[in-house]
Amino acid sequence: RLDNLLQKLKEKSKIEFYVVTVDTTGEQQISQFSQQLARDWNIGVKTSRTKTLLLVVSVASKSSFTQFSRAAQIALPEGLVGEMSYRMQGPLADGRFTEALDSGIHVFVSAVAEKFAFNLADLDPSTVAIGTSEVTDSSQSILAGATKPQKTRPRTVGDAPKPQPEATPPGEETKPTET
Repeated sequence: RLDNLLQKLKEKSKIEFYVVTVDTTGEQQISQFSQQLARDWNIGVKTSRTKTLLLVVSVASKSSFTQFSRAAQIALPEGLVGEMSYRMQGPLADGRFTEALDSGIHVFVSAVAEKFAFNLADLDPSTVAIGTSEVTDSSQSILAGATKPQKTRPRTVGDAPKPQPEATPPGEETKPTET
């Protein structure tokens, strides 16, 4: 399903997005491993003239890293790769790799669809909400940078209220006091 979705994304936006899952990156950090893989495959290399991305997911370290070309960086909405990584972080840490990929790629494809003015349903009519069995409304896209609702009410900071003088009952006079 993801292969089909990413192929259709390439046809609509000219952005090539590749996903690689590996058991382990050996002794290398995932960032170094993904950089070497990007160079070896010429995908997501900074100097490439094509719009390419390479997402590497390591099962052993429960982490991911994305390499992208400058051409892809220019074409993508600001902060999208970071948002995608953020959305994948929780499920990856829990070992839910399928959910992590679905969530991250859905955020990515939704934002690209919005930027390039095409409908997500054109790419994947069976888009399913993560963690539920309900089909999402394809006219609603997930915006990059969208956050969860606040769980606490916002704190308002302002001037402290000025103390009000005590009211004098009618008929009584107040006498000044010496201090």
